Amino acid sequence: MCLVDKEKVYVANLGDSRALLLSEDGYLALTRDHKPQEQAEKVRILKHGGKIYRDQHHNHNNVKIFKQMRVFPGNLNVSRTIGDAEVKLKKYGGLPGMISSTPDVCAFEIGSFHTLLLATDGLF
Repeated sequence: MCLVDKEKVYVANLGDSRALLLSEDGYLALTRDHKPQEQAEKVRILKHGGKIYRDQHHNHNNVKIFKQMRVFPGNLNVSRTIGDAEVKLKKYGGLPGMISSTPDVCAFEIGSFHTLLLATDGLF
């Protein structure tokens, strides 16, 4: 999410949404993905009874391929989301507090030479 107030910009993100500030000199990542293997995220997940595992499958030669880190319950590859009630609410088998809905927020001044790009991991 982004809020522009005159020359000040506020960006809030969670999960794997991203914000980049583009200029003629290159780009600056304003956000980071919230992944279960990050130390602070991992501590919260484990504290609330969740588990972290690496997704895996076998290829056509029966070689085990390891993929992304995921959270159980829920099979999520992110540690913060807006939705996912089945992971967050006890009545659906979730673990309250394991997956956070609290975004990271940053504020900065923007100039006329900047472009702000907001996107999900699918674009990147």
